[in-house]
Amino acid sequence: MALAFPWPGIVTCTFTALAFVFMAADWVGPDITFTVLLAFLTAFDGKIITVSKAAAGYGNTGLLTVIFLYLVAEGVTQTGGLELIMNYVLGRSRSVHWALVRSMFPVMILSAFLNNTPCVTFMIPILISWARRCGVPPKKLLIPLSYAAVLGGTCTSIGTSTNLVIVGLQETRYTKAKRFDEAKFRIFDIAPYGVPYALWGFIFIVATQATFGVSAALEGTGVAAKFANAIIAIGKDAGGTGAALIAIYIATALLSELLTNNAAGAIMYPIAAIAGDALKISPRDTSIAIMLGASAGFVNPFSYQCNLMVYAAGNYSVREFAIIGAPFQVYLMIVAGFILVYRHQWHQVWIVSWICTAAFVVLPALYLLLPSRILLRFEAAFERIGDALNVKKAIARRRIQNQRHLASNSSSSSLGSPNGRALSLPKVAPNNTQG
Repeated sequence: MALAFPWPGIVTCTFTALAFVFMAADWVGPDITFTVLLAFLTAFDGKIITVSKAAAGYGNTGLLTVIFLYLVAEGVTQTGGLELIMNYVLGRSRSVHWALVRSMFPVMILSAFLNNTPCVTFMIPILISWARRCGVPPKKLLIPLSYAAVLGGTCTSIGTSTNLVIVGLQETRYTKAKRFDEAKFRIFDIAPYGVPYALWGFIFIVATQATFGVSAALEGTGVAAKFANAIIAIGKDAGGTGAALIAIYIATALLSELLTNNAAGAIMYPIAAIAGDALKISPRDTSIAIMLGASAGFVNPFSYQCNLMVYAAGNYSVREFAIIGAPFQVYLMIVAGFILVYRHQWHQVWIVSWICTAAFVVLPALYLLLPSRILLRFEAAFERIGDALNVKKAIARRRIQNQRHLASNSSSSSLGSPNGRALSLPKVAPNNTQG
């Protein structure tokens, strides 16, 4: 499909791509990059974007809500009461499994109602000291802390700054079009999608500001419409709106690995909104796909503030982050695909998600309640299976067996004569002497 852009679209695409390069290389922060880009795009006498439209982004209601949430989170932190509650909830744990369960669930709940960045900032020292008291390596808990905050933030529309940004963009777009019912986005509208998404992410871990103006420029020059046509084609070729939503999610998730989550969400929104309107997809569903995708920056530690904080606190390497984050990213793409395709049967998705989560939490507890005699048998069986699957251990075990076999052969031949022939003991004739 050929994408023929007019000159304003070419200019917007070229310099937006250049901004991506600057941010991906970490040469300049996204705030400075997008401010300079926005100022440049307004210099063409309104042919790309007018000054009024560029300045409108700074009055976005989502952005203002983010600022107030930072103030709320700081107030809660300074009182000290939350630290006492968290220490009581965390308690003591001697296994990594229970440490993950007891640390991730409270963080996910907090992050659903507080901005996740101050939530992670507050939790890092608490979690490190708690892990040391419990004898659990802090390094095993800090990446899950970041992931828990990100996943918890997808459960409500105020959980992350990205969600608030998308809500503000949706309200602006559909209020101007006088589609007031579609412009409304309540706090728990994302919960039917976000809660199963967060639960399946939890299962995986336990088992194993100026950007708004650039967004308007992309839409005004027709660039967004060109890319939206590609998503529309995907939806039509795949025979359903679910495929288009999956394409929106994947594109946003990949973009969030290169940019900040807010920038990825703001840039993808006009593209997704045009595609959604053409395919008769609910604006809420389109916005939710972007919210989930923009929060899915798990591979690159520099793609998300929470990742960056635990990256420094845990002294991780970029390679360690990628090894953990890449499978998690692919896994959540599959989970998000099912949730978006079966979005109208969200009751069943919720039930299955909660049952599987309960199983992962409860089964280890039931296992520990078994009699010690049965536990020892299970542990011995698991150890044998693990040894059989471990190639290095199998080779080492075989080498030890060979050495023992050679040692036994050499010890049995040590009774031989110096010239290598076996020594024979003299035969004693039977004593036939009569008393």
